[in-house]
Amino acid sequence: IKLLIEIRKSNAFFFFEKIPGPGGLPLSSQGKVLSLVQSKDNKFLATWYMMRRGCIPVFLTLEKEFIENIKTFTNKWYFNAEIVECNKNTFYKTINKVISGYGCEAIITDHFLSDDYSKMLKEITKLKNFVNVPLLQPLIIMDDFFIQEKNKEIDL
Repeated sequence: IKLLIEIRKSNAFFFFEKIPGPGGLPLSSQGKVLSLVQSKDNKFLATWYMMRRGCIPVFLTLEKEFIENIKTFTNKWYFNAEIVECNKNTFYKTINKVISGYGCEAIITDHFLSDDYSKMLKEITKLKNFVNVPLLQPLIIMDDFFIQEKNKEIDL
């Protein structure tokens, strides 16, 4: 038997196997979150950051064509994703159904520092008005250049 030990400050963590993933906390150790996939440009960086914090994503997409992108992403990080497809007319209603049906504790958005701040703020406000869970926005302080560089670095 191989015993592995990770020491962090005054804590020691013992484990028997190292499971491939994005690094950080073990996937699903912090619960489920809803990841919104609304454009083909979504490179899943926001979702990747939350996965490193132990969250397991459930994906909601507006387009059937994005499903293959989601599967490619999840296969790379060694997990099978739950994917829900909806249309623009039922988007906000579907969000609440997915949150309650899948037990999601928060929503991940990929909002970042863009040229169109007012549009971004309107989208965030509209989303906050429809849901009763926290919005997680790990990219909110990043600019487009940083996001592109990070996507290259982790091969997204």
